[in-house]
Amino acid sequence: GRIASYYYLHYTTVELFHTRLSANTTVEELLCVLCDTAEYDDLPVRHNEDMLNRDLAEQVEWKVEMSSMDSPHTKANLLLQAHFSGLKFPISDYYTDLKSVLDQAVRILQAMVDVCADGGWLFTTLNSIALMQMIIQGHWHTDSSLVQLDFSQKIIDLFARQSISCLPELLALPRDKLRSQFSGMLNK
Repeated sequence: GRIASYYYLHYTTVELFHTRLSANTTVEELLCVLCDTAEYDDLPVRHNEDMLNRDLAEQVEWKVEMSSMDSPHTKANLLLQAHFSGLKFPISDYYTDLKSVLDQAVRILQAMVDVCADGGWLFTTLNSIALMQMIIQGHWHTDSSLVQLDFSQKIIDLFARQSISCLPELLALPRDKLRSQFSGMLNK
């Protein structure tokens, strides 16, 4: 009860964490647990949005239960996956709904991290933190960290041809080499 009280969560949310989380919970499973919390029970699913959710489900990376397109929990999952992928929403209401989902997600995930850490589950704790970063940054945890610099895919591919796939590799380059090799490309 203390975790639910501290994070202003419904007591069933923490109960859900205790029943569905384990030492080896993946990021995909954590997203499902996050979206199944009581905090998303009241996310609106408007008339005909089940059809829009079905279309969105075909575009996202991780599959959702196709028979639950009218569920607020499925909608929360789809909205977050679209957020990670940078997908455009079919109607403006989805942007408002995404903001509502995002506003609650970090607080819920902080409680999830506490439950995982209290259980001694390092792998799941780190995955919970990775999911929190995905939500804050709006990118998949598997994306190159170079996308945080808002480079186009063309520039990221150019870096990759130079064996630079992440920010630490870019920062490790001497400044003069960085300027000589990439200044023309970055000024375009």
